[in-house]
Amino acid sequence: MDGCGLMRARYVIWELHKRCRIHLCGGEYETLVLDAPYFRERIEMLETKKVWYGDRGVLKVLDARVVGA
Repeated sequence: MDGCGLMRARYVIWELHKRCRIHLCGGEYETLVLDAPYFRERIEMLETKKVWYGDRGVLKVLDARVVGA
């Protein structure tokens, strides 16, 4: 990719950031599996809190329990 292509890509990513809140430094999305067919027990989230740091955030699990099958 040449310099013009890189500048165009940077512009497109910046526009997505402004419009869709996509973070420029990443884009990964972490997951937490709470239940699955191969789990003997499942996790139940009892209390959570959304925490935002500008244009990125996390979901903090404040309380959870393991529930039997």
